[in-house]
Amino acid sequence: MQNRPKRTWFSLAALGLGNRAYVVFILGSVVPLAFLALITNRYVLPQLGDLQATATVAAVVLVALLAILSFIVLVRTTTETVQRLNGYNERLAILLESARFFGETRFVDLIAERAARASADLTAAPVAYAFIEGSDAQAASREPVTFGEAAARILTCRRQALRALAAAACQDQQTLVLDRHSPPLIQDLLGKAQDGFDLSAVLATPLMAHGRSFGAILVLRLAPAVAFETEDAEVILTLARQAAVALDGARLKEAEQNFFTHVTEILVQTLDLNVDHQEGHSRRVAHYATQIGRELAFDAARLQRLFFASLLHDIGMLRIDRRQAADRAAFREHCRLADEMLRPITLWSDVAAVVRHHHERHDGTGYPDGLAGDRIPLESRIISLADTFDVLTAPSSYRPTVEAQEAIREIERCAGGQFDPEVVKAFLALARRGEIEPAG
Repeated sequence: MQNRPKRTWFSLAALGLGNRAYVVFILGSVVPLAFLALITNRYVLPQLGDLQATATVAAVVLVALLAILSFIVLVRTTTETVQRLNGYNERLAILLESARFFGETRFVDLIAERAARASADLTAAPVAYAFIEGSDAQAASREPVTFGEAAARILTCRRQALRALAAAACQDQQTLVLDRHSPPLIQDLLGKAQDGFDLSAVLATPLMAHGRSFGAILVLRLAPAVAFETEDAEVILTLARQAAVALDGARLKEAEQNFFTHVTEILVQTLDLNVDHQEGHSRRVAHYATQIGRELAFDAARLQRLFFASLLHDIGMLRIDRRQAADRAAFREHCRLADEMLRPITLWSDVAAVVRHHHERHDGTGYPDGLAGDRIPLESRIISLADTFDVLTAPSSYRPTVEAQEAIREIERCAGGQFDPEVVKAFLALARRGEIEPAG
């Protein structure tokens, strides 16, 4: 809706109704009037006096003019109605698409970006901002998300005034609409400024959900554009409510992720301290595994799952007595123990199976369940290779280390046996490009 065409009063053809409307008008008005004029001229006027004949002709002409005028009014009214309905449909489509987007994303920045762009489209405005509140420490430093070519320049010059309006909308918990006729609630906001733009109207709507403010949406119009109407305020309010609910969910996900990350780090540090050969091992495996995952075109969510599964792949060692860690039978239990530790925890439930099967072998001779081929989760197959590479090359390993090239040749030799050939292929591609750097 940003480049909305100019409204025309006589545009039925643009609506696909032109030809039919003209045909109906000709058949319903022009033809009968022409027939009436013919009959009047041939049979009526000869029987009348001059005065009566003139009056009759005037009457026929008047009827014809009224018919034409009625047609023009009908066209104009129909065009306005259809254009208005099209505008409603466009706005509804934007709201529905935005609601779908908000429901699918978990990232605050993406939600704010979508809210700014959609608000500009909904109001045919050239500039929009999404001011997102952070914690007390972040609120002052978080930059608003901008939309529109002029947005950055206007923000640079009028930052304080725009922030003040956003804060006022949040404080009042209602939409504020300012134009040239409004009281100057915010100084240096409207009119011309050093940025070279002449602001004619600003609409500010708070992002409110569950009684909590998440910021505000600001939409700007430049002179000589008209002020915002009630419909503009209502549709932006609907969008703001959608975005606020999405922001509430995204903040919750961020909090969960933050907790998830810190607890994982605590567990990895504990593992480093309690297993003699473990120092740095989990982080290196996570690094190698993530490289392979990118090579295999994993999306962001799958890379994240692979990363955390790699960090936690040996967490079951915490359940094994240090005096028994060297015992092969006891060591093999760490996969099953890790699964038992992680599966009941909702945040880690999707990595539990990956961790359980990271010692399975492609040929089915691994443990704990003897899975083979594609029955082993792909993430587990990746961790298996990354784990082996680090064990072969890391100085802190529990076995003698080898040179990186020798370790790479060993992994290539085991393709199809211990390792998935496709995972080996991705690993070798990284090695050829020099992107696999073993610990020194």
